[in-house]
Amino acid sequence: MPKLIKKLPSYRLHKPTGQAVVTLSGRDHYLGKFGTPHSHNKYQRLIGEWSVIKAQQTTDSTHN
Repeated sequence: MPKLIKKLPSYRLHKPTGQAVVTLSGRDHYLGKFGTPHSHNKYQRLIGEWSVIKAQQTTDSTHN
């Protein structure tokens, strides 16, 4: 059985715009200017919300 690796989506630079971006569930979310406290805070908030949704989806699918 393959080893499953749970890795958080990356906070990364969108070079053409200079903005921070993260891809969650196939959708890009722009976070503001790369490297700023605002963009890091937005990243943390989005990752938190995304993690809760993923956890709910996992528990919902195991209870069906």
